[in-house]
Amino acid sequence: MSEEIRVRYVVTNHQNQPVELHLATAVVLLEPRGEAEVQESDLATPQLQVLQRQRLITIHQVVENPEPQVVESPEPRKRPGTAANPRRRR
Repeated sequence: MSEEIRVRYVVTNHQNQPVELHLATAVVLLEPRGEAEVQESDLATPQLQVLQRQRLITIHQVVENPEPQVVESPEPRKRPGTAANPRRRR
């Protein structure tokens, strides 16, 4: 069972204006409030680090697991006074 977990890095622009990122692998135009995927080697770019410190962008790590996970939803809470759980009168 050798399943590869893929890690992606997504940059989000928090400004109302575009940002031109000069990365090691490419030049990326990041739209206002937009997102773009970057390579792991781009994370050390000084421009990204400065913009992140100034809170103008954020960098998110997205982990993709190739195997789907089954998640069971919890039982819905029953609210008092509903048809499924009527209130008792005293």
